[in-house]
Amino acid sequence: MSYLKLKLKELLLISIIFIIFTTIYTTLIYFKVLTFDYQTIRIVSYISGLLLFFIYGVISARVEKNKGLLAGFTSALLLEIIVIIILLFCQNYFSLLLAAKLISYLFSSMIGGIIGINIKK
Repeated sequence: MSYLKLKLKELLLISIIFIIFTTIYTTLIYFKVLTFDYQTIRIVSYISGLLLFFIYGVISARVEKNKGLLAGFTSALLLEIIVIIILLFCQNYFSLLLAAKLISYLFSSMIGGIIGINIKK
């Protein structure tokens, strides 16, 4: 039960970071501080997703305090399963490009977990 509480704590923390990041990003685009075309928005969103999953891996490794690779992997896998379920309910198709993105997010979180466990206070 305590493992589930740790995972929910990590998920809540990364959700707050994600909401703050998305709000800032959307506000900058809305007020035309940043002007992007569609392709640039897709690239920036992908890179920011990699960064957020990296931060998620670091957070999960710091919270669990051991096995950073496994901590990053399980945390990202849990989040990706939630995303896949939501996509299936929204009747979006599951493409090879989406699978590649999810795998790269998973690896980003694993690398974050490795770095997060090795960071000294």
